[in-house]
Amino acid sequence: MKVIKKIERLNKTKGRIENPAIEFIIIPSEGGEEIFGIGKAEIKKPAVFYIKANFTEPEFEVGDTLDVIVKKVDEFGNESSFADSTDFEVGIVEGCDIGNILKPDGEEGQYFLSMKMPIKFIVADSLETDSTKVILRVGIESTDDTTYLPYSEFLQNNKMTEKANSQKTKSNKNDGASFAEDDITFQSCSIQDFMTDAIDTPEAELVEIIEIMLGETKYFGLQMKGEGTSAEYKICEVETEYGNAPVFPEDADGWIWQKTKTVWGDDPAEVVDEGGASGVYWEKKYPLFNGKSFKKMENLNDGLIRVIGRYWEEGKEANYKVKLTANDGAHYKTIIVKVVKPNDLLSDDESISYKWAKDIRNDDLNIDDFLIENGGKHGILPQLLKGQIFQEAIRENDKFWPSYRYEPWQDIRFRNQKNQDNVEYYLKQPYWVDANGMGLESGGEPVPIEHQNIRPILNYSTSTPYPNNPMKIGEYVSDNWAQYYVGSSSSLNRKFSKHPLYGPNEVQVIWNYLSKYYGKRDNKTDAIFQSEYFVKQFLKDNYIEFAQTRKASSYGYFQMLYTTAITGKFKYPRRLGNSPAPEKLSDHEIAKEYVMNHLLQNVNIKLRGKNESYSDNDWTDGFEKIWLESYRLYNGADDYAESIIRNSKKFSPKL
Repeated sequence: MKVIKKIERLNKTKGRIENPAIEFIIIPSEGGEEIFGIGKAEIKKPAVFYIKANFTEPEFEVGDTLDVIVKKVDEFGNESSFADSTDFEVGIVEGCDIGNILKPDGEEGQYFLSMKMPIKFIVADSLETDSTKVILRVGIESTDDTTYLPYSEFLQNNKMTEKANSQKTKSNKNDGASFAEDDITFQSCSIQDFMTDAIDTPEAELVEIIEIMLGETKYFGLQMKGEGTSAEYKICEVETEYGNAPVFPEDADGWIWQKTKTVWGDDPAEVVDEGGASGVYWEKKYPLFNGKSFKKMENLNDGLIRVIGRYWEEGKEANYKVKLTANDGAHYKTIIVKVVKPNDLLSDDESISYKWAKDIRNDDLNIDDFLIENGGKHGILPQLLKGQIFQEAIRENDKFWPSYRYEPWQDIRFRNQKNQDNVEYYLKQPYWVDANGMGLESGGEPVPIEHQNIRPILNYSTSTPYPNNPMKIGEYVSDNWAQYYVGSSSSLNRKFSKHPLYGPNEVQVIWNYLSKYYGKRDNKTDAIFQSEYFVKQFLKDNYIEFAQTRKASSYGYFQMLYTTAITGKFKYPRRLGNSPAPEKLSDHEIAKEYVMNHLLQNVNIKLRGKNESYSDNDWTDGFEKIWLESYRLYNGADDYAESIIRNSKKFSPKL
């Protein structure tokens, strides 16, 4: 039987033929009369969608795996997903030498006639090419039910708003608008002819990676070449010696430095990996030094930014990568900043590295690696830590040694502070030294005798590295006289620590009087002997309390006070009854957490006054100024904080 159809009337509604009247003639297959009739049938026009493909990230690094997301878009711009069973034709248009397409079954190549999602692009682990961009061509065949068209046609039919254009420029994401079908020479990467006409062309660009050492400072600016849509941009380092003012180099070869306040915006750094943390601190200030001494913080010239490598951990480098973005108001340029481990902490103009230390187990300790590891973990510049050790620890034979120091004036201050609760707490056992012994009551541990290399070698009759017998304050200071003044032992000009109770330093007053008196009467050697004799006798006669050589002492490379360790925010622990022996703070592996956290606590105290925190950037007072003030909380002695910043300049990070 043969059917002849003739459409009499079409009612079109949104591309679909609804209930048309159809005249049809039926002719029997083996002769007979024609049968005429009128009937109705519904004929559906194929649905129309545009294929849209994007890389999930517009930028990539060496070794990355890029995901391609493919969507179908209706005429109103509504996006929906393809079924997992959908076949796509995928090939590389540009960037053939950068990597390969990866199929779900693990096969790699530069062209596949048919592959299902997920569609991935594998960037090579190393690149020897000038190519910086990857462009794919993703296509799909139309079916009887669905017609697919290139996404570029959708964009041509639906002009993007200025807002969308602005967002597109900022993110560098490709929505398929960059390439019309005629612009693409597919054979650039494959001998295959592309079979499908419904295509989109996602693209991604290789982003420049700048390495910065933990603790290193770098300055960056933005350069532009050309104008309008053809303008090129690049972020470049502005080199200068640490402590000096960075200055823009001259414009050259058509590249012009962008010297405006808005180049770096208010938030130029973005963590690359979700769940990661910023490995850098940035600010729009720089530290000005006078020689090796820190002078003040100054504002950078417009268009410059300072970046400091602040966090680094072995095996977690990717967690701390940061995307640094500059702009000229309309166009954006991005680099990735990656913090790397320095090999040494030593400035070029220094000859003694102090790279090694002896520890309490008589092992050699690579102090640089120790400080890099722990400073990088806590976000403290390792050269600051080394500058502090240089100030605090005993140095012999170009090495640091774990050090011990009883603090007599702190001992007296603790006993006489106004807060009686604190006084009672200080007087409690364990570790309170009295006529009965070294404070072993209430579960106190004995003075360890196994610690080695404790410096200085103290002047008392004992076989232990720490005081192991009760002594009076004046007696101890007299017997270990050289620890408590500054100046040469062969000089009458000496400086003594100020007594915290009486304001003017009575020891200094007595010494000044005696040294002048005997200095006029006797030769220098006799004058020194007589002055020392009478000052020591004064101490023995007037400071007769038992010296708290366990509680009121500082230990280790950082000279942390035991009282600081047990009463700070990060406890040693706080309850005396279950505290380990104070002397165990000489062990760098035990002391490190208390030291690092105490330093950060002091920094945050200073920042809270500005409604800022350590995780913030561009601190109001500037990086070095905040650290200077925080070290004054650690030790309020004259020039102590300044000496740490000054010492840190000796130990700049080096590869």
